Amino acid sequence: MIFSKNSRHKEGLLRESKTFSRGFSLLEILLTVSILALLAGVLSPVYFSMQSRDSLEAKTETVVSSLRRAQILSMTGENDSSWGLKILENEVVVFEGNDYLTRDTVYDDIIKIDSKIITSGLDEIVFNKIVGDTNDTGVVTLKSTTQERNIDINKKGIVNY
Repeated sequence: MIFSKNSRHKEGLLRESKTFSRGFSLLEILLTVSILALLAGVLSPVYFSMQSRDSLEAKTETVVSSLRRAQILSMTGENDSSWGLKILENEVVVFEGNDYLTRDTVYDDIIKIDSKIITSGLDEIVFNKIVGDTNDTGVVTLKSTTQERNIDINKKGIVNY
């Protein structure tokens, strides 16, 4: 192969013009990080609000189903006794007996609940044996950071929420 001076020169120019820089510039990286930070800032409150709402709903369902369980146990005369529910900070307890303090702890059914939800109002409800009504009427209030749920218990033992 024969090379002339001009062909080498042209070949060198072609080689130089085909070089590309690889990677990202600092501006591109900063722009991408800024967009991601903006998205995280906008979406995180929505996520935490949904999480708080779901936690409140779960605790409400736990309390209501535990109330109904205690009422059914009372109405069926399980162990020939009344049954009730005690709502504590991190748990609810379905118990056998006329009150939480004098209960038979052998029959306690303890259900853990989310401590981020604050409870107020009634904290102990006892259902009368066989009939299933209660003398503990009122409202159990469950509060998250953004929402509130009320569970009403009337004299007949009917639970509304």
